[in-house]
Amino acid sequence: EAESGLLKELQALQDAIGSSEVGLHGAFQDFFDGARELEAAPASAGARAGFLAKAEGLAARFRGLAGTATNLDNGTRAQIDQAVRESNTRLSEIAALNKQLLRKGSASEQPMQLLDQRDNAIRELSNRLGVTAVIGDNGTATIYAGESASGVALVENGVARTITASFDSYDLGKADFVLDAASRRSEER
Repeated sequence: EAESGLLKELQALQDAIGSSEVGLHGAFQDFFDGARELEAAPASAGARAGFLAKAEGLAARFRGLAGTATNLDNGTRAQIDQAVRESNTRLSEIAALNKQLLRKGSASEQPMQLLDQRDNAIRELSNRLGVTAVIGDNGTATIYAGESASGVALVENGVARTITASFDSYDLGKADFVLDAASRRSEER
């Protein structure tokens, strides 16, 4: 599920590049056909005009593909922002559930409804992020990013950290995900 957005964007890009209406193959073919016609009759005004028209057609295809790539980039960034917001919502939900679970000393004393809500929130979060959940004796969940419990906790007891996405203005294909350490300090006060 985490890769479905990427697959969708790559399919849209493949469709745009390979399309006979907006792709490059047909435009390059027309351009080179025009160049051969101009080569065969360099003095012909019609051959020159035809070549220039086909060159403009190729340039228009490149501009169209640039627009498509920009739209895909903007769409991808919006999807990333949405996924980060949804992940932060789930992290906050787990932290709120943990606060309720902290009231009891053991998991056997916990209301099953709270444990089910916790499990559902963890499941939904794990559909978006690779996380490791460690369930404590009292039923609280500590959530770690990644495949092990050796890193920084995203949720610990009743505190959730905030994830943000930062897009590199120089490397357009790069997005960094930042764990906001300040969010933990502000919530502990």
